[in-house]
Amino acid sequence: MTASICWLLLVFASDHQAMIGLARERLRQKALYSIVPAYALSETFTLPELQRLHEVLIGKRLQKKSFRRRIRRIEQAELLLDTGEKRSEGGRPATLYRMKQASDSYTFVRNLED
Repeated sequence: MTASICWLLLVFASDHQAMIGLARERLRQKALYSIVPAYALSETFTLPELQRLHEVLIGKRLQKKSFRRRIRRIEQAELLLDTGEKRSEGGRPATLYRMKQASDSYTFVRNLED
């Protein structure tokens, strides 16, 4: 490989890392005030999976009670649909949910960091 090709590969690699970093930061910001990160989960998901995703994105643990209160507001706005199915992973079976179309435009009144 020539030096110019090696240089181009290094530039592209660092550009990709920068793009990934920007995308992750944008998703972290979205996790603070919206339900958009739920679209990164499978079509059906449990509330513990949704909470864990938010925790990973924002980089801190969330109180289950506070997170569930936030999710109840989403349910009242009819943005999450209960599929009527359950998933058992050793403990009590968890309800499976699906995102309703156009849920990505919903924003919370307060950020998770407040």
